[in-house]
Amino acid sequence: MNVLFVCAGNTCRSPMAEAIARDILKKRRLTVEVSSAGMAALPGSPASAGALMAMASLGLDLSGHRSRRLERSLLEPADIVLTMTEDLKRLAQTQAPNKDKVCTLREYAGETGDIPDPYGGGDATYLACASELLRLIEIAAERMSI
Repeated sequence: MNVLFVCAGNTCRSPMAEAIARDILKKRRLTVEVSSAGMAALPGSPASAGALMAMASLGLDLSGHRSRRLERSLLEPADIVLTMTEDLKRLAQTQAPNKDKVCTLREYAGETGDIPDPYGGGDATYLACASELLRLIEIAAERMSI
């Protein structure tokens, strides 16, 4: 299985989701390829300071992350594309060879609504986002293991 997380810039939400998912899936011994990209990413940018801090609080390291722009070549091998917002979902569906494999992370977890972008927020904003991503990815991982 191949999972792709998508946010706007690939410096906050999607790299945090990628790191969290990789950790959870490894602990569950599930063989899943996990990656991330951004709809408007500036390729090669590092994760934001807030994302680095939030992941460090979970014992995860994002220091090696470099952003990637969402392209069809990343969408094609993905079995599931999980976006952070409905708007990003619609945009990703315009590029995806199979629109049915694109949904929001909340939708995949059986919920509705967007995951707010913590970019520009303080530590508490990033920690809250990381906590929400952790909760949703735990639910998503259950679904992946079925």
